[in-house]
Amino acid sequence: MTVFDIGFKESNPLSQFTHVTTTYLHSTVFLFILMLFLTIIIRFSSPAVIYYDVYLGQFYRILKVEE
Repeated sequence: MTVFDIGFKESNPLSQFTHVTTTYLHSTVFLFILMLFLTIIIRFSSPAVIYYDVYLGQFYRILKVEE
């Protein structure tokens, strides 16, 4: 399931609601894992350092100035 499956039509409204709910949950987990992966990649490969606070859920982005 992907985010694009949300627009998928089904005959049963209940099954459609379940489909949208599971799609939302799966896309949320996928985006969370993707954010962690990108955070690790950017932290080790780019001058831009991103600190992610799990408890507050906020991004702190510190750009190193190239001199």
